Amino acid sequence: MQKANTNKTDVASFLSSLIENCGKSRKEIANESGFGKPNIISMLKTGDTKLPLARLGSFSKSVNTDPVHLLKMCLHEYYPDVWDAITCYLDAS
Repeated sequence: MQKANTNKTDVASFLSSLIENCGKSRKEIANESGFGKPNIISMLKTGDTKLPLARLGSFSKSVNTDPVHLLKMCLHEYYPDVWDAITCYLDAS
């Protein structure tokens, strides 16, 4: 039996809140975001999988959030070395 991920990341917590508050089902979000199955939405909420950056735009639109803010969060958490290398070139506000 797999243990549940009890250490949610900042991105997972943020995604969970977005998913819970957008008023859509997991299936609707999955379809609008280009995911084949809605179980990935549950996995995003728990932090068991990372949000694929290729789906970030459509996911952001589906859950009505700013894609730039979400991209910055994902880069900072998923790829800290990349974030450190590029942050000086971005408006990090």
